[in-house]
Amino acid sequence: MPASSPRALYAAALRRAYQISILTEAEAIAVAHELELNDDVLDDEELQDDNSSDSSRSSSDYRGHWWYPYTDRYGQRYVIASLEDLGLSADTAFKLLANPRIDAAYSSTDILEGLFDASDRSEDGDLILWLNDIETDERYSSWKPSVFSMMQPGPYGMPIVRLNLVNVIFAVDLTQARMHYFLASTVTGLIARKFPLRFGLVPLIPDGGERFEEGVKLAKALTYFNETMDWPADTTFMKHLIANVRSEADLAAPISLAHARQVFDELNAHPPLKDGKEKHSWGDVTDITDELARTLVQKSQAYGKRLDLKVGLRASADEGEGEPFMDAFINGRHHDVDDARFYFSFIQSLQTDVGSFFSYFAQKVYAGELNDDIASKMNMAD
Repeated sequence: MPASSPRALYAAALRRAYQISILTEAEAIAVAHELELNDDVLDDEELQDDNSSDSSRSSSDYRGHWWYPYTDRYGQRYVIASLEDLGLSADTAFKLLANPRIDAAYSSTDILEGLFDASDRSEDGDLILWLNDIETDERYSSWKPSVFSMMQPGPYGMPIVRLNLVNVIFAVDLTQARMHYFLASTVTGLIARKFPLRFGLVPLIPDGGERFEEGVKLAKALTYFNETMDWPADTTFMKHLIANVRSEADLAAPISLAHARQVFDELNAHPPLKDGKEKHSWGDVTDITDELARTLVQKSQAYGKRLDLKVGLRASADEGEGEPFMDAFINGRHHDVDDARFYFSFIQSLQTDVGSFFSYFAQKVYAGELNDDIASKMNMAD
């Protein structure tokens, strides 16, 4: 029977929030006390109903509603669908969740808490290699450069706005084939599908050791392609480096400098140069004794030390023995990315964080706290 009283509806909202892990049991009971509900508010048979019809309801059904851009930071659309099945209209369900006491529980984890400055400002810039740029790349030319575009969700449930509002930065050891495979397949795939995210990488250089020279040379080669070529030569370079990967053993092997030079020479034979840029040879580009190399090493190691990042291979079974370290920052929120849990952990975290940030921005637009002038002065790389 549809719930009819406000108390029953609050109870239903709390049960759904607990069911999909928006609230812990203790948090849900605490809110129940504030709402003068019984302690047994979570003891409901619906908690076991994992296959109920509301779980398959598509959030796209709600895109015409005015409140759509402000939901789903913590799964509210799923809760709204659940409450509709209890007899509420979608708009009424949203207003219920907007109640300050309920909304405070949903927002207990602030989107801006626990963020790091993952930009390269502290290192005087010129360290992050951006693989795409929402604001300048031709592929995004049809998008509107206005924060008000966030009021209308686009493909993948994300707004189509030509601003670098969500930035994903990977700190990687370029001597590892697995890093190139990840960047040249997964990340370039997201770029090709026009996800409204700017992706960049920071090459981490080992502090001495046998991989130091390889790390510097590969980082300088990738930087050369990134800054000199008038096409995505950087990701093409990475794709060609792992073109012959056929097995897990190939992925686990370090990049061969001889192979890297062969790929470099092929791509550098007839390069479409950016205005004012000049072609240089492998030897000139990868000189590890020049000022560019010294600056790169200094900035890379300073960045890694500031953010407490590790370089090399994981040593313990708990960490994923033999897997390279890789860290990601989504607008400054840190994620440890390892191959074993990548698809089940990082992509899910990416979707969650991106949705949270866009919802946060949309709320600021709605409240008049974010406009195009303010957005033009923002640097969300951190």
